[in-house]
Amino acid sequence: MPQTDQPLNDLLADLRELGEGKSVQVGDILVVTGAQSHAIALLVPAMILVSPLSAIFGLPTITAIVMCLIIVQALLRRRYLWVPGFLRERRISSARFLKALGWLESPVAWVERHQKQRLRVLVSPPATLLVWLASLALSLIIPLLELLPMTTSLACLAITLMALGLILRDGLYVLAGFAMIGAFGALLFSLVGG
Repeated sequence: MPQTDQPLNDLLADLRELGEGKSVQVGDILVVTGAQSHAIALLVPAMILVSPLSAIFGLPTITAIVMCLIIVQALLRRRYLWVPGFLRERRISSARFLKALGWLESPVAWVERHQKQRLRVLVSPPATLLVWLASLALSLIIPLLELLPMTTSLACLAITLMALGLILRDGLYVLAGFAMIGAFGALLFSLVGG
């Protein structure tokens, strides 16, 4: 699957340009991100759900469907991303979209300052298959958890960390993503079992 050398700050700048109108279309977000790599196309919706936008009812489910489509296409090694028209045409208000991007600026700047290529075995085949499958499993359960506070954000934080690992070729982020999956599983167990 293709990788990218585009700095994440440049990607945020490209996305910010989309917010110049009244609303942002999901398809336009995918056009900006999908040309780079499947991991970047996955990172953007995952980061959106780590932000306060995850509180908008219905958005976690729509975003989870988009993530599933991206992941399946990555697993099938498709070169170009395809999303059905009804999802591609969905809109997010520009004000909320830009607020979410602003919220992400500090974490992205921190990541770029600390990026190194570590634990390369975790971002190379066959380990990447586990990353994509774990991300798919999390995406599939997000719609079921939409009514539980913070759970979708935790799941998407794990996906975000693993996608960052693939983009930056830094296995430490992948390892942190798997640790977050463990924390997410413990939270679910306490919510369901308690």
